[in-house]
Amino acid sequence: VQVRRALRGAVGVTVRDEGSLDLLRSLGVEDARLAADLAVALPSPDVAPADVICACLRPWRPTRGLLPVSTRSRSDITAEPMVARLAEGLDDAAARTGMPVRFVALQPGWDDRLHERVAERLSCATELVSPPADEVVDQVAASRVVVAMRYHAGIAAVLAGRPSVLIGYDPKLDGLAAVLGPAGTLLAWDHASLGALGPAVPAALAHADRVAPAL
Repeated sequence: VQVRRALRGAVGVTVRDEGSLDLLRSLGVEDARLAADLAVALPSPDVAPADVICACLRPWRPTRGLLPVSTRSRSDITAEPMVARLAEGLDDAAARTGMPVRFVALQPGWDDRLHERVAERLSCATELVSPPADEVVDQVAASRVVVAMRYHAGIAAVLAGRPSVLIGYDPKLDGLAAVLGPAGTLLAWDHASLGALGPAVPAALAHADRVAPAL
């Protein structure tokens, strides 16, 4: 009822995935429409790809914390077995593709904590980057394929025309993967699913030509 009242009289209500559309309509917001995320209106970067796997991860634990995010920004809450699993998958992907891994933090002071923990476990060559916001898309574009936990890392990959492997810690990644098809492989945030990260990267690379039509 509160959602319906809050949106009453809105000139337009749009959502970026079918699940959100179904939810709003079930709440009585009948005029909601499906639309693209506004970020896809950004210009596509004019950056040549390098033979690199771009990884944009974020700290995550399925249980909700009681403290505001701002108070936890200097720690990494990701469980140790999941850190190890991410490292195993990226090392496998690097071995299969012959490419190093560049970690790009979308939220410096937060993502880079997990990136450091994963990188120190890798046997392949790595690079850790914490770019300012206006350079993030270019950093993502300077790769052949993107491993993304953050939704807008996946959007940056789409803008750049790069295939991606999306790690679905949150349902919002599901809708993006559905649009991308084989150029946006979705893996669940669990130990078993992340075991497929290594082969998923070259599999996504094989469908790089599907990204531009999806955009």
